[in-house]
Amino acid sequence: MKAPSDRDADAHRLRERLIGLGEKSLRKSYYPQLQERLADLERFRALLDQTHDAIFLIRLPQGSLVDLNETARQWLGRPREDILSLPLDRVLGPEAGAQVRRLVSPEKNLTEDGDSVAAVLLSSPTRTMPVEITMRRVSFGGETYCVAVARDITERKRAEEDLDHERERFRVLVEESPLGVALIRPDGVYEYVNPCFKDMFGYTIETIPDGRTWFRQAFPDQELRRQAIKEWLGDLSILGPGKGRPRSYPVVCADGDRKEVQFRAVALESGYNLVLYEDITQQHYAEEERSKLEAQLRQAQKMEALGTLAGGIAHDFNNILQVIGGYVQLLFAPRDLEARTRTYLAEVDAAVQRATDLVQRLLTFSRKVEPELRPLDLNQEVREGVKMLERIIPKMISIQTNLARDIPFIRADAGQLNQVVMNLGANARDAMPDGGRLVIQTENVTLAEKDGRELLGLKPGPYVLLHVSDTGQGMDEDTLKHIFDPFYTTKELGKGTGLGLAMVYGIVKGHGGHVNCYSRVGQGTTFKIYLPALDQAEAPAPAADLEKAEEVGGGRETILLVDDEAAVINTATEILESRGYTVLAADSGEKALEVYRAQDRDIDLVVLDLGMPGIGGRRCLEELIKLNPAVKVIIASGYALTGVARETVEKGAKGFIGKPYRLVNLLRQVREVLDGN
Repeated sequence: MKAPSDRDADAHRLRERLIGLGEKSLRKSYYPQLQERLADLERFRALLDQTHDAIFLIRLPQGSLVDLNETARQWLGRPREDILSLPLDRVLGPEAGAQVRRLVSPEKNLTEDGDSVAAVLLSSPTRTMPVEITMRRVSFGGETYCVAVARDITERKRAEEDLDHERERFRVLVEESPLGVALIRPDGVYEYVNPCFKDMFGYTIETIPDGRTWFRQAFPDQELRRQAIKEWLGDLSILGPGKGRPRSYPVVCADGDRKEVQFRAVALESGYNLVLYEDITQQHYAEEERSKLEAQLRQAQKMEALGTLAGGIAHDFNNILQVIGGYVQLLFAPRDLEARTRTYLAEVDAAVQRATDLVQRLLTFSRKVEPELRPLDLNQEVREGVKMLERIIPKMISIQTNLARDIPFIRADAGQLNQVVMNLGANARDAMPDGGRLVIQTENVTLAEKDGRELLGLKPGPYVLLHVSDTGQGMDEDTLKHIFDPFYTTKELGKGTGLGLAMVYGIVKGHGGHVNCYSRVGQGTTFKIYLPALDQAEAPAPAADLEKAEEVGGGRETILLVDDEAAVINTATEILESRGYTVLAADSGEKALEVYRAQDRDIDLVVLDLGMPGIGGRRCLEELIKLNPAVKVIIASGYALTGVARETVEKGAKGFIGKPYRLVNLLRQVREVLDGN
C-alpha cells in the first residue's frame, strides 16, 4: 500500500494529464473558431476606432458608460478607464445628460432609425465641442444597451450662427430701413411689408393681401393705374432678375393723403418680386418749386432785356418826335394860317402826342420813368379808376368793388395807378365780349419769407393786395407765359399795341411790387398786385396845385444848345430866337466845351442833352462846372428824372426838361432858370 504522499503525487499527475488531454482536445475542437472570432473583434474595434464619429455604449436602464471608441477618447482627452468611470453628465454635460437619460429610459421607445439630440460633449474644463448624438437601443448577452453616436457639428453650428447673424442683420436692415420694402410671391400675394411701408402708406399686410387690391387702393385713377402696372411689369420682363428701374407715381395712402413715391421693382431668381418704395414728396415739391423759380427768373431776365431794348427804342423815338412836334408847333404859330392847314397841323400834333404817350409806356415798362411817389389811399384811387372805367366798359359788364376797410397807405404815383386800373379793366372788357362781371377788391396781406421767394424777391412784411378779376374767356398756359411781354397781343391786327399789360408790369415793378396772373380757359382771369404798405404813422402828402397856363416871355440872354440831333437844335433855335434869345449850338459834349471856353462867360444858359456820343451830357456838365461853378444848365432827357438823369441834375444842373418837350415848356423852363426861380 502506497504512502499518502505517493497517492497525492499520482493524483496530481493524473489531474495534469487529464487537464492536458482536455486542453488538447479543446484546442483541437474550438480554437480556430475562437481565433477567428477574436480577429473579427479586433477588426471591428479598429474600424470603430478609425471612424470620425465618437461612439459610446451605454448600459440600460442605469445609463452608465460601458465602452467608447478611440475617437471619443481623443475628443474627451482622457484615458479610457477614467472616462468609463465618469457619470454620464460629466461626459455629455448636465443638460444633455438629462436629455439622454430621458431618451434612453425604458419608457422611451426608440425606433429603428434612432433618435437624435443636440448636446455638448465635454473634453476639458476649458473647451467644449458641439455634437449631435444619434441613439439606438440594442440587446445582446441578455442585457439592453444604447449605442450613442456623436457627430462633430462645430462647422455646422458656426455656419448656422453665421446664418443667424446674417438673418438678424438683414432683419434690422429691412425693418429699420428708411425705404418701404415689400416681398411679393409669384402669384401676386404680398408675403411681407416692413414697418416703413406701413408708416409710409398706412396699409398693412392684411389690407393689401395681393397686388390687385394694392393697385386699386393706391391708384384709384384707372388710367394712372394701368400705366403704373404696364411700366412695372414691362421693367420686370425687360430688365431681368436682380435689376430694377426707378419710377415715380402719385400714390393715395390709406388716410386719403397723396404722396409722390418712387418705386423700384426687382425680380428675384426665386420668382419673388422685391419692391422698394421711397417717399419723394418733399423732393418732388422742391423740384417743382425750383422749376417755378427758374421760370420766374428767366421771365425776369427776359423782361429786363426787353426793358433795356424798349428804353433804347424810346430814346430814339423821343428825338424823332421832338423834331416832328417842334416843327408842327412852329408851323402852327402864325395866326393867319388857313383853317384847313390849322386842322391838319392839329391832327399831326395830336398824333405826336399819342406817339409820345406810347413812348412813355415803353419807358414805363422799361422802368426808365421814375414815378412821382407819394402816400396814397389805394381804395380812393380804385374808386377814381372805376369812374373812368364806367365810361369805356359796356353796360352788359357789371363792375363790382369789394374794398377792405382801414388798409394802409401805399407810396405810389396816382397817374400810374390809374393806368394800371384802366389797362386791367380794358383787358377784362376785351375778354368778355358777351358780357360778364369785373370784380376789383383790395385787402391787407402779410408776406412771410417763403412768400417772398415765390413772388420773386418781395421782402417779408405788410402789403396791400389789389385783385382784378373777370369772368371772361380766360387764357391757356402758353398765352399766360407771354401776357407781360411788350407787343404781345392776341387781338386782331390794328386793335391792340400789346403794351397794356407790359405797362402794368413796369408800373408795378417801379413801385417795388409784384404782379401775378392766374387764368384758365373758360374760367376767367385774376390779376393779383402786391404793393408795399406804408407805416400808418406816415401821413399822406397834400396834393400839388395844378400849374396855371400862361404866356411865357422871352429875353436877350445867350443860350448854348447841346444836342446830337440837328433837327432838335433847329426847332429849339427857331423858337428861342423868335423870343429874342441869342442861340449857339454844339452837337457833342466836346464841342460844347470848346464853344463855352471860346465865349468865356458870355453864355448865360446851357441846354444840355444827356444821351450823346462821346463824353456825353453827364461828363460835359462836370467839365462845365469846373470852368464856371456858377454855370446854369438845363438837362434834357427822354428818361425823365430818374437814375442817371437825377444823379446828373444833383451834380449841379439848375433844371430838367423831359423829351420830347413842347416848345412852350422849353421857353418856360429857360425863363425860370435864367431868373433863378
